[in-house]
Amino acid sequence: MRTVLTPKQMGAVDRYMIDRMKIPGLLLMENAARGVYEAVREETQPCTVQVFCGTGNNGGDGFAAARILLANGYDAKVVLMGSPSSLQGDAAENFEFFKENREYYTVVTNKEEFEELPEAEVYVDAIFGTGLSRAVDGIYRDAVEFLNDRDALVVSVDIPSGISAETGAVLGTAVCADITVTFQYPKIGHFLYPGRERAGELQVVRIGVDDGCDIPLQSTVCAYESDDPDMCLGARPLDSNKGSYGKLLLIAGSYGMAGAAVLSARAASRAGAGLVTAASCGDVIGVLQQNVPEATCFEVAGENGILVKDAVASLEKLARGKTAVAIGPGLGVNEDITAIVGSMITGCGLPKVVDADGINALAGHLDLLEDKRGEVILTPHPKEFSRLSGMPVEEILENPVRAATDFAAEYGVTLVLKGSTTIVADQFGNASLLCVGTPGMAKGGSGDVLTGVIGGLLAQGKDVYEAALTGVYIAGMAGELAAQQEGEYSMTPMDTVNHIGQAMDAMVVDYVAADTAHGSGGEADVPRRLPRKTAEVVAEEIGAPVFSAQRQEPVAEPEIPEEEEHIREELWLVQEEGTKGTAELSATAEEEAVEEPVQTAMPAREERRPLEPSMDFLEKYADEPEPMTRSQRRLLGKTQEKEKNSLFRRKEKQEEAPIEPEITPQDVMDEVKDELPPEPKAGPTRRKIG
Repeated sequence: MRTVLTPKQMGAVDRYMIDRMKIPGLLLMENAARGVYEAVREETQPCTVQVFCGTGNNGGDGFAAARILLANGYDAKVVLMGSPSSLQGDAAENFEFFKENREYYTVVTNKEEFEELPEAEVYVDAIFGTGLSRAVDGIYRDAVEFLNDRDALVVSVDIPSGISAETGAVLGTAVCADITVTFQYPKIGHFLYPGRERAGELQVVRIGVDDGCDIPLQSTVCAYESDDPDMCLGARPLDSNKGSYGKLLLIAGSYGMAGAAVLSARAASRAGAGLVTAASCGDVIGVLQQNVPEATCFEVAGENGILVKDAVASLEKLARGKTAVAIGPGLGVNEDITAIVGSMITGCGLPKVVDADGINALAGHLDLLEDKRGEVILTPHPKEFSRLSGMPVEEILENPVRAATDFAAEYGVTLVLKGSTTIVADQFGNASLLCVGTPGMAKGGSGDVLTGVIGGLLAQGKDVYEAALTGVYIAGMAGELAAQQEGEYSMTPMDTVNHIGQAMDAMVVDYVAADTAHGSGGEADVPRRLPRKTAEVVAEEIGAPVFSAQRQEPVAEPEIPEEEEHIREELWLVQEEGTKGTAELSATAEEEAVEEPVQTAMPAREERRPLEPSMDFLEKYADEPEPMTRSQRRLLGKTQEKEKNSLFRRKEKQEEAPIEPEITPQDVMDEVKDELPPEPKAGPTRRKIG
């Protein structure tokens, strides 16, 4: 997971580092330039480099990068668009080197001068940064088009010039970079198309210390990528059954759209739902029973292959005892479907995910969301969201994060706006950008798979936002795995379903084992593990004498009955007789030996010895272990008995078993001869004739 900032938030972080952390702006610019140099160095040996610079701070980064490239053997030259006299602040300071070394820069004022520039092997784009909010035009547009026409490596500084850091939109025209080096935190525009595509490979470089700055903590946007270590699932306990993992009611399918119900039902089962109950009309039930044998199927009222309003009563009965509802895939659209969807939203208190025709049924009936019972997840693609919200698709795509968060907050729902970068927004204004999936998932039925996965997670008791977020990630990763095996052209939504298990298995973490990982350098697998701290540091932080023996209070000795006291005195006498041979010790040593039997903090130290620094913070203060279930106690007892028996049995065999001599082939032949009948004595024999 990555924290993602807006341009304004990043500006506040810069000011914090300069004003509060007392890091000079020139040093921040130098660190940024060093990051750009490292990106170029990783790709090429010293070669010709042209650094295209504007007159703002982004251009200042470019000046510093060009100077570092020159110092490291690169044939670098600055191409400045604008007058050197217009430079200000740190950018002007970094340009002083080029004023004194006129051969390392040139000023370009028109399109024809770009064509006169010699070819370079690397181009650095430092024209505009994250503060751009207007369309690129004039000489700057010519510069962008010139860079896009080059058949060479293009590295953008902070963000490709012409891309909105707020929305990822192209402002007139934009650079197509191979590598983008951004600073401290990525921006929203790096993850949203077309900015995500124009940025190429994204590298995030730390340029300063922002410890104590609460701006990143206040960010409401984060991003997840493929194989993200922060996406985890807990291991399932041994003592569980299908009831432990919830029951999903799936309302889906119509004549000709039975496949949508099949995909959703199978995806929900693959996602781990304990029981999937599918409700549909008779034309769909037969297909479901043949293709999803693990699901229970119920026929409800329908006509001409589509559900009718009379099915509401049956659906309400089926919802009893369930833990979640998924509705919409392949239902069709008419007034009866709107009535069914409306009754489930306003009358059913279970958490529910609504997709496809369920969303289309809500178009023009948003009052149903205002009267909803239970939490609701909506999963539209941009066109469905346009019908639902009334916003044009173009307006949605101009700023999809704002469109999703505004709608989710207004109607109190969790919104999953599907796309190449899927946005999950909650009712509190938070948004997650998920950069998972593959173009091979751009086929009918992929949305039905996602509905099933989210429904399966909802049924297992996950929070609506967590279910939506995790569901999108699982479906995307399953699609990527399917593409690896089948190819992006040929993979189908059912291939995605068949790889859900593999995607989820890669996310499973044994939190207990990982959190308590310690010993010979073993690293825990849980990405959210608490910071490692020594026992002394933790004790100081909480102000309690936890592990240090010097700070522990003496343990009070219990009162001992007279008989036990007499026995203890005899034991001490025996011990003293056994130590008479050491009477030559000094008086000081004798006093220590007398004080040694007085036990104070030792029992506590044995019971709770200091844990190693890598052990989990919570385990240090766990007074009592978690109570075990009956099956766990039975399994533990069997394991202990088995280990005990095998341990001692093996030791007895090793100590008492006689060493048998090695058996040779001759020994085998002698043993066989002994078992044969004795040979007749030697003498004349007679042959039978005839």
